[in-house]
Amino acid sequence: MTSTLPRMRLAIALSATTMLTPPALAQTLPTGGQVVSGQATISQSGNAMTINQSSDRMIANWQSFSIGAGSSVTFNQPGASSVALNRVVGQDPSKILGSLSANGQVFLINPNGIAIGKTGSVQTGGFVASTLGISNADFLAGRYNFTGSGGAITNEGSISGKVVALISPSVSNSGTITGSTALAAGTDVLLDFNGDGLLSVEVKASTVKTLVENKGLIRADGGLAILTAKGASDAMKGVVNNTGVVQAASIGSKNGRILLLGDAKHGEVNAGGTLRARSVETSAAKVNLAADLKVDTLGGRWLIDPVNIAIDANYAGVLQTALASGDVTVTTSGSGTDEGNVTVNSAVTWGSHILTLRADNNIVINAPLTSTGTTSSDGLVLQYAQTTATGGYTINAPVNLAAGSLFQTQKGTDAAIIYAVITDVNALQNINTNRSGNYVLGANIDASATAGWNGGAGFTPIGGIGDISKYFSGIFDGLGHRISNLTINRPSSDAITSACSATSMAGLSAMSDWKAAA
Repeated sequence: MTSTLPRMRLAIALSATTMLTPPALAQTLPTGGQVVSGQATISQSGNAMTINQSSDRMIANWQSFSIGAGSSVTFNQPGASSVALNRVVGQDPSKILGSLSANGQVFLINPNGIAIGKTGSVQTGGFVASTLGISNADFLAGRYNFTGSGGAITNEGSISGKVVALISPSVSNSGTITGSTALAAGTDVLLDFNGDGLLSVEVKASTVKTLVENKGLIRADGGLAILTAKGASDAMKGVVNNTGVVQAASIGSKNGRILLLGDAKHGEVNAGGTLRARSVETSAAKVNLAADLKVDTLGGRWLIDPVNIAIDANYAGVLQTALASGDVTVTTSGSGTDEGNVTVNSAVTWGSHILTLRADNNIVINAPLTSTGTTSSDGLVLQYAQTTATGGYTINAPVNLAAGSLFQTQKGTDAAIIYAVITDVNALQNINTNRSGNYVLGANIDASATAGWNGGAGFTPIGGIGDISKYFSGIFDGLGHRISNLTINRPSSDAITSACSATSMAGLSAMSDWKAAA
């Protein structure tokens, strides 16, 4: 009897130095394996290979590790936390066109490249594919530090597991990935995860141009989906592209998170498609938002963090859509000669939720911002000069807010200042009831009614008249609005407004057509 009989079943006991040499059928199964740490047995029947792992950790070197269409490789492991490291030492890339399954975790390391085809299926407790290397010592100690510069990783098929990580200088997904997911591009990557699906990944360095792209579906409900790349320079930058769907919806008390991260010096994030999670972050030196981008935070928060940002018409449209489902924070992190400014050049209108503009340096509003929400959970927050001593905010266009909504400013590490929003003349007059408060105009105010107030005396000056104890000592900002047709008819008074040397008044476009009698 010879090994060429197609239905012959082979069982070979393996130790740390035993060869895995079952016959492959037209190279549709892994070949030339040698266990270098741990214990396992292997059997093959037809186009199916089964590896029974008896140690918690096992390392095997293979001449090739591919699975043809219609073929399968199954790992039976002691438990969900058991790990099998499969390292390809031959020259062929790995092509997964059939089925790879395991009840525990499987690592596949191949510097020649890894491709999961349209017919390929990976179903494991955890799956890590990398074209970077990892030392035996690090693996056995649970330190998952991958280094080197290998080929690309592509997925056109289906991958599922509590944790899925694809690590290479170039990673592309156009298939489906289910589970907490990391697509990481670099030449020095640190991965950390455990059996309950928690995951963290850090691209520590890169010496080459890197790319991560998702054109398919990533579903990481209750977990984390992170797409991250680090570049070596502006010429060899790290780029993250998303044109597909990334979803990390909440499951019970576990909120999902989506991170699209490029490095702050050379990174670029191009965000399109759909991002759906309670927490979404898109951060890099440069962040581009596609016109078709849909961000649904499910009542949560979206953080946008480039070096500088100018909100144009395209950006504004994306922000408006995102604000319909949750809070949005636009932040900058100045780097090198970049200023770290936020500039609004196109109008943004929203209802509920809070828009936060956070700048390392300046915030400049050149186009109207309008929030129609009426609670303290709706409105606008301006955080400026976060890392500079000279930053400020400039309002060159109206900021329209509803009464009862939030307007807040904060310079650097100073205490935040919260303002009451005034939208009518009665609320304007009521400033007299709290002359040390902070106020903004949320709309233009027509004060025509004051002509008939107080027996024709009109509006009562804020702070009273002539009594220093009643001076206004708060802050008043018009936010680009005007007060018109205000009447103050008090001929017996020496002044129509009280002295207000302690008062800060800014942003009042005009106080027009007001009438006073001296």
